[in-house]
Amino acid sequence: MKLTAICIGKTKRHNIRGHDVTTAYLKSEVQGPVKIHASGIKGNEVAVHNDHIYAVSSTTYDYWKDRLGGSDEDWPKGRFAENLIIDGLDEVALAVGDVLRIGDEVVLSVSGPRIPCFKVCWRLGQPDSFIPEFAISGHSGIYLNVVKTGTIIPGDHVQVEAKSEPRTLVLNISKALFADTASLDQMQAMSELEGLSPMSTFFLTSKIAAERERAQLSKGRWSGSRALRVKGIRQETADTKSVWLEAPDGTAPLAGALAGQFLAVKIPLAKGEITRLWSLSDYQDGPDHYRITIKRSPSGPGSAYMHETLAVGDSLRVSSPLGQFTLARGNPKPVVLFAGGIGLTPLLAMLKAHTSVKNYPPVFFFHAVQDGLHQAHRDELDQLGALPDVTVIHIFSRPNENDISSGRFDYQGYVTKEIIAGKLDGLHIMDGDKRIDMPPCELLYFLCGPQAFQTHIRESLLALEANAHQIYTESFGTEPGAPPPAIVETAEVTFLPDGVVAKWDAGSNLSMLELAEVYGLTPPNACRMGVCHTCTSRLVAGRTYYDREIAIAPPEGDFLLCCSRPGTEKVTVTLPVNTDNGYDPVED
Repeated sequence: MKLTAICIGKTKRHNIRGHDVTTAYLKSEVQGPVKIHASGIKGNEVAVHNDHIYAVSSTTYDYWKDRLGGSDEDWPKGRFAENLIIDGLDEVALAVGDVLRIGDEVVLSVSGPRIPCFKVCWRLGQPDSFIPEFAISGHSGIYLNVVKTGTIIPGDHVQVEAKSEPRTLVLNISKALFADTASLDQMQAMSELEGLSPMSTFFLTSKIAAERERAQLSKGRWSGSRALRVKGIRQETADTKSVWLEAPDGTAPLAGALAGQFLAVKIPLAKGEITRLWSLSDYQDGPDHYRITIKRSPSGPGSAYMHETLAVGDSLRVSSPLGQFTLARGNPKPVVLFAGGIGLTPLLAMLKAHTSVKNYPPVFFFHAVQDGLHQAHRDELDQLGALPDVTVIHIFSRPNENDISSGRFDYQGYVTKEIIAGKLDGLHIMDGDKRIDMPPCELLYFLCGPQAFQTHIRESLLALEANAHQIYTESFGTEPGAPPPAIVETAEVTFLPDGVVAKWDAGSNLSMLELAEVYGLTPPNACRMGVCHTCTSRLVAGRTYYDREIAIAPPEGDFLLCCSRPGTEKVTVTLPVNTDNGYDPVED
């Protein structure tokens, strides 16, 4: 085998489908010798993919030129955003951990497959439905980590040393991600491979989390309300109580919940039944109880009943967990949570869920409250704050003498832009020995509290150049702790152009893509995680909402089927159609 070409590129902004996208995709061939540092090739920059080096075989060009057409001029080196082109490289036979020796100095290890996104289609002039074909073709390239630095030059000899058994083929990881060929246990084993690329780890972890949560949420859900038994009640502060609810003996187990969701609780008052919404303040996989934490409202009959009348052993009629203000586990970005007073309830559940997975990114929890006497769940915040990469910041507006003498708070007053900036300054994640800075625009933010609190925090974050579409909020209703979003339990979805009318219900929790498939439709899709944009569809009528953060939103009026659900009782969409426009590459 022989190294035939070296390509590098710089990070630039390009207009892709109407969006300004920062990418280092465009690469050009350079002549050697070239230095290989611990973090990759000297002079090469990366934007999203933080893997060291991307390599393809010379046969990759032959394969795709034959498949897509075009002249030799249409296929300049660097077309796939690769760094290295190696003659004789058989990527189908490569496994994670295999070693490549280039020349007399450089040693690289195979870390995973190329994870294609819509930018591949942009460069090759293909529809987004092309992504899975590219990913599982055996001609999509591999990522490499640097084991030993040195100098390389085109013409260097390349030697492959296979890792000892057991071996996990790179192609099998691609098929697990894009062709659903692996079980959850197999994907879990893949995600734990030593030396696996960060991008592969993220996608596997995200797919595993999504599959597990989908399975969990589909179990035990009920329509309307069911009777749950009050298992326990605890006074948290003078005006705050927690209530534990469990399934009565001999009845179906509880439904799973996403961190941040709420329960619709029916309150039996003398004047008639009322419904109040309270966020779940705890998180469990496969819950054996629900916990809600309720602040007493001076003029609220619902909270008054929960504080003054409710007793252990009583029965309450409760909905399945509901709500769109949720944190998806498995995301690679640091998370910042801002809680105002009792607004900590859904965010505490998020903090527990976030830290329940392996290798979670850093998380910050800002809790603004009057003083220590009004701070619920302080013991749990202290326990979680002691975990690695968890920072809890207590801000008391009017601390009492005990707070001051015991040092129970970090700042006096209110959450300010300066406090936020100081805590987030220098935030980064590590990829091995490589530091990746995480500025405010890269973080995810969740806000819950009084409207004035949220408005102030949002303005502060925007002033720090946070991305507006990555700031998620939950407001109080007429009673603290009661988030007000409309509950859509059922919806009628019309899929055009076929005119298929589908029935959706919250109990099934199907995405719009899954709903279409249940009704026999086959819209194009690939990653099923909101990344590749293959399933982009046109919203004709009604509303939908995303169940996770979307890195790059589709054009206005469009939405992604794979991670959307109905937001109104009637929705009409036009599905994408598989098309093949032939080879029409975007020029450099």
